[in-house]
Amino acid sequence: MKRFLSSHIVIGVIAVVLSMLCPALARAQYYMNVFRNDGARVLFDVAAVDSVRLQNVSAKYQLVIYADYSRRTTYFNTNLIDSISYRTIDQESEAAFYSINTISDNTLLYDSEGWAIVRFVTTPRNLLLNNENVRLRIFDTSGSSSSIFTVGEKEFCPADSSWQLKVRINSAALSECTGAVTLTCNDIIAISNTFTLKKVTIKMKSIRITGGGTMKYDSKSHIYSACLPTTTDFSAQRMMFTYTGDSVTVAGKRVTDGKYNSLDARDTMTVSVWAQGICKNYYVTFSNTGLPVVRIDTKGKSVTRRDTWVEGATMRIELPDGTVDFEGGLSLKGRGNGTWTETDKKPYAIKLDEKSKILGMHKNKRWILLANYKDRTLMRNDVALWLSRQTEMPYTVSGQFVELVWNGEHRGNYYLCEQARIDKHRIDIHDPNLDEPAKGGIFMEIDAFLDYTSSEREDKGKDIGFWSSGSNRRYNLPYIFKDPDESEIDQNSATYKYMVDYVNKMETAIYSLKTKPNDKRWREYLDMDRAVDYALIQEITMNHDCYNTWPVAGPHSGLIYKDSAGPICFGPCWDYDYHTFTLKEGRGGSSDSPRLKQWELLKMDNKENNKYYFSDLVKYDPEFKARLVERWNQYKNVWKEGFPAYVDEVAEKIRLSESYNWTIWGLNNPNGNQNGDENLSFQQAVDNIKEAFLKRWQWIDENLPNL
Repeated sequence: MKRFLSSHIVIGVIAVVLSMLCPALARAQYYMNVFRNDGARVLFDVAAVDSVRLQNVSAKYQLVIYADYSRRTTYFNTNLIDSISYRTIDQESEAAFYSINTISDNTLLYDSEGWAIVRFVTTPRNLLLNNENVRLRIFDTSGSSSSIFTVGEKEFCPADSSWQLKVRINSAALSECTGAVTLTCNDIIAISNTFTLKKVTIKMKSIRITGGGTMKYDSKSHIYSACLPTTTDFSAQRMMFTYTGDSVTVAGKRVTDGKYNSLDARDTMTVSVWAQGICKNYYVTFSNTGLPVVRIDTKGKSVTRRDTWVEGATMRIELPDGTVDFEGGLSLKGRGNGTWTETDKKPYAIKLDEKSKILGMHKNKRWILLANYKDRTLMRNDVALWLSRQTEMPYTVSGQFVELVWNGEHRGNYYLCEQARIDKHRIDIHDPNLDEPAKGGIFMEIDAFLDYTSSEREDKGKDIGFWSSGSNRRYNLPYIFKDPDESEIDQNSATYKYMVDYVNKMETAIYSLKTKPNDKRWREYLDMDRAVDYALIQEITMNHDCYNTWPVAGPHSGLIYKDSAGPICFGPCWDYDYHTFTLKEGRGGSSDSPRLKQWELLKMDNKENNKYYFSDLVKYDPEFKARLVERWNQYKNVWKEGFPAYVDEVAEKIRLSESYNWTIWGLNNPNGNQNGDENLSFQQAVDNIKEAFLKRWQWIDENLPNL
């Protein structure tokens, strides 16, 4: 203790005397030789007078005192000091001197889950830049172990050549501690002035929102987030905060505790929790699924039938940013076959009160809301239509994925698309001419549901159509009128009789190829290019439903049209949500589906009844087969290069929406897992589509020339 006081007095007296009696030397440097009497290390706490340097020179320590800064009290442990001497160091030696000084507050409050920021400067100012020999640590001036401090990252501030150092107390038992920053470089140690760290508990415990429960919190980014799939306007979002601290502010304004506050959350919000004059910031962000929201209000009426329009409903379509895309009146009815009768997630037909553009698609009154329930990925229809869009098919249905809100209830992900109809922006042919049908356009569907009688058909009404009978009923295919429909024609109508006669003549011409391979009359009745493109799309999608055995053997959803004096054209393509892109067999099967390596239309020996035009055209008309190969070579690279990327693009677009849809509906196909992915995750099912497509593409490429 005597030696400690003696040394302290000596150092203080030296500094005072030198600064008072030698004003000319006030900016000079001084050093003292501190001789140690054993091998122990000389310890000290803070800088003497202005700053101190200890340098090991052989068996000596040099104590350097700066006399040109403000005076500070020195505490110096001299237990091991044997003697002290001093002399002036000339100006050239200043480069060898290091010092460190804090410029932050003496008391640093910080959040117990965060860091205190100590600001300091060094001499020289660039000492820490690109210098691997410098080490920083926090020295506990109370004499405890320095391990009670944790030192984090340091950051240089070019504006004033200062540094910021992250520091915190790592002892749960201590809430306050005093220390200093020590700098070691080339065996030289410099110590800053002292500061006090004080932990303050500041914490946002939860944020609740009306209608959405508790927001999700990410502790790394301090972000509270909520996805509200059907919300597009976040300008008055109601939130209630639970926290530890004194208060919460948003944009500088204090919120009301224990109540829901209406706040503008259109952009990311900064929410500050305050305690003892310091704050901790949290970030609050709201989003939707990124899809348009379709809000339908039936005014209390139920839509339960496929043959009756429910009138007086309204629809509002909002884009993700809240922009209103459409608002108006409409009528609704059910649609579909098994998709309507077998699942709770229903598809709907829409008839607007007035022709309108919807989501960038051309004006029309008639639209469809597809449920896509049977499709684990929800995207089979859309990606199949992409394939059609790359061909020379004159028209492909357009659509957009949306969130459907039905009478205030979120019904999940739907596909709002055009209904295939005669229109200049859809099937661009003449309107039907009921008096002279050969001068007008006609739109039909080849579908085995014609005349299918079952309790599940009770609400659909009677289709107007016929079974073809050309060539002694060789094909016997079901033709259903779509436009004109059952409300405009019957079996005695000119249009009905005209098409029965026309189809029968076409079938006779096709069947005649069996005995007359050079007879090309069939092309007067059927457009070869449209038939080729249609067939290739069915094959590449593995569309087993285009000619299926359920509920009765025959084709399904085969849309065709005919314009005035022109031939029948296949298209537009439609209905790919089920029996397509099947990679594996059965529910969770491990073996590849046999459909990867079988023809769906072009060769039908494996199918019941085997009655369709395509297999006969392949078998008996070499030019048709050659045209198939030619068109395949035209499309195949575009399909192979673009399809997987498009599938990934759509998957990302609907990924969040799909997760909500899955929570609402799940999937349990009553007729089996025909797509082979019912028990897979969304991403696994998406990957299956791509893999099935590529395997199918390879098989067609290898086998089509030898068909």
